[in-house]
Amino acid sequence: MFFISKQLSVKNSFGIICFGIQKFPLILIIFFITLLRPIEAKRFLIVSDIDDTIKDTEVLHKSKAFFKMFQTDLLFGEMPFLYSKIHSDLKMNGHDVVQVYLSNAPISIFAEIHPTFLMRNGFPVGIPMLRQSMFEKEHKIKSLRALINRYSPEEIILVGDNGENDPAIYEQFEEEVKTSHPNVPVHSFLRKAYLESEHGKSLSPTQIGFVSGGEIAVDLGEQGIISEQSVSEIINHSLADDLGLKLPSWINCQGHRPQTLGKLNHLKVHVEKLEDAIQKRCER
Repeated sequence: MFFISKQLSVKNSFGIICFGIQKFPLILIIFFITLLRPIEAKRFLIVSDIDDTIKDTEVLHKSKAFFKMFQTDLLFGEMPFLYSKIHSDLKMNGHDVVQVYLSNAPISIFAEIHPTFLMRNGFPVGIPMLRQSMFEKEHKIKSLRALINRYSPEEIILVGDNGENDPAIYEQFEEEVKTSHPNVPVHSFLRKAYLESEHGKSLSPTQIGFVSGGEIAVDLGEQGIISEQSVSEIINHSLADDLGLKLPSWINCQGHRPQTLGKLNHLKVHVEKLEDAIQKRCER
């Protein structure tokens, strides 16, 4: 048996407040409500390219791309799981998520192919935005501008590849957002599918290159956007039964180095496993 004094003194920012024992339960309730208060909800805009970002197309190898572009079962294996975990973590924390699949593929040809690819392979439901015309030159940048104006996101995640113009378009958009929406963070991830000597595009200093979805997970975990548990699950899913990365044989990532760890040092074993797999694959 224990006793509680009739008077309890609690120090807060306004000084010392004395309160009677009869008010103690109310204070406990307020305390726990404060602890359980949800994270301030945000609206996230996630924009993903399709070909060579989540779909194995080989855009720069024209003869192969011609046959691959009409298939709906060729994908970078970890990407549906990555996107699904990002969605589930954000929604679990009360955030709103707008998912867009932005592609330069003409709608006249790919109106059914790309949506079928996304659905068949388990990607999160989203808005497919394809080119209305083969001759439309600024489809992606115009679409990005329209999206930020329509949805007013408070944080943006862009995923693309270095095969065509994603690095330059995303960089331009990042600069525009800094001016028009200075409080909106933009996270840009570009798959390093091609060497620059093979006409792959270079990345800007603000863009993060990746060959595995696990690298995106590590960065988003560092930013507190997804949980540490999700980071470890995505890394494990990115590795094919400990035999290496789930990457098509044509990917040439020679010289690629993953981002170094910051806040997630206790996941060092998982991240080092991923780094070792990337190093072995990219040294071929």
